[in-house]
Amino acid sequence: MTEAGIRGHLPRFQKEGFKVAQVLNVAREKVEGKLPSLMDDTRANYLGRIEGEGENIYVKAVASPWTGEHGIHLLVIPDRKDHSNVPGITDLSSEALGSTLKLAESLAYHILQQPGISEVDFGVNHSRAELRRTKKSILASFPQNLHIHVTGYTPEDMKSISTEDILKSSELTGRTEEALYALGEGLLFGEIVPELRRIFPLFDSLFSEMVDQRGRKRFKINDGRGGFQNPDLPKVLQAIDTLAKKKYDELAKCFFEFDSKLSQFVTKPDEAARYVLLPIENRLRNIDEYIQNHQNLSGGVKLGLKLLATLAQDEQTVMERELGILAQRKGRTLTEAEQQTYTGQIANRFWAYKDLAYSIVWSAKKDGAGEINWIFGFDPKVFTIHGPHQSSAFTNKLVERDISQHFTNEQLQAAKMREALVLTQTQKEIKALEIKK
Repeated sequence: MTEAGIRGHLPRFQKEGFKVAQVLNVAREKVEGKLPSLMDDTRANYLGRIEGEGENIYVKAVASPWTGEHGIHLLVIPDRKDHSNVPGITDLSSEALGSTLKLAESLAYHILQQPGISEVDFGVNHSRAELRRTKKSILASFPQNLHIHVTGYTPEDMKSISTEDILKSSELTGRTEEALYALGEGLLFGEIVPELRRIFPLFDSLFSEMVDQRGRKRFKINDGRGGFQNPDLPKVLQAIDTLAKKKYDELAKCFFEFDSKLSQFVTKPDEAARYVLLPIENRLRNIDEYIQNHQNLSGGVKLGLKLLATLAQDEQTVMERELGILAQRKGRTLTEAEQQTYTGQIANRFWAYKDLAYSIVWSAKKDGAGEINWIFGFDPKVFTIHGPHQSSAFTNKLVERDISQHFTNEQLQAAKMREALVLTQTQKEIKALEIKK
């Protein structure tokens, strides 16, 4: 069987709702040098703001929107009065997180009402790992402040990619979904959700389990838009974050060296400071013990953990292997420039994130009856470098970044008009939102 044929047997390609689209990501305006820092740019160039007691909540446009020429991409950003960093959702009070989510949901709802917009996603990327020099691209990491992406897409900007074209490319195949998604889903619904139901007796009045268009287990927000008024919603999200990090640490000790005296994972003495992988016999023994202590695990999760313990390799071993394969295909030694280019591509495809990374996302499509049904997902990220746009309940968006290009003045003015209209409509619903003049 060919390599493409093997890839075609991956579970996601067998699902009826499998749909991938490419979206061009260019800058709004010409970029001179690096893009500005998130928080400096937010405080200087916000579009709207809610003044709070401990935090302000900002709305701003995105310097390089994921949504193409005709879509809408806004950020919702909580900012402490003293400008100290807010790394994640557990670093806000549940009340402040609730206010931030309500604003994001209202913006997303009004984006969906705009002509041409067919689906919206809003959500968060989060990584607990420190921001260090690394060959692998990062999700939102320290010291970057928490921010919610609110995105609306038009069919015009989503260029469909055929399954056949994806299967021809190992790079595209790797970007269509998290390779260990099924394992993460099994752990989430098998171990974390039961604990959430124990902590929150009304959990099932807020959420209903469902299967999304792409065949993945998700949650429907039972009360639609009203669910975001429920004070338990931000508390549930914070509990998911806490429980997921606890679960990561528990499982990571099966794979990586852990210093019990210092109560931390052992890291390599280099600039990336990645965790030290245990020998295979230690990993398999640890996973066997883990499975024995977690009798409720599904057969698929048990098999997945054992397979991962068997196949895991040190990242440098993988890098040398893949660079060797590329050199063999070319029939010559790779140039220094080629090695630099391929090193980033290999790291993004094959290296696992150091520590827990995840995306939280809500998705909705236009409903002819004017109703909106929010679908909620929590996606642990192990290999994939993509966030909420890839975790959508509907179309998997592959965002192709090229900030050497930028909007024409006509395109920019049209984008600003769409954003202004959405903010005006949102302000009618959220009176505390002040629009910057």
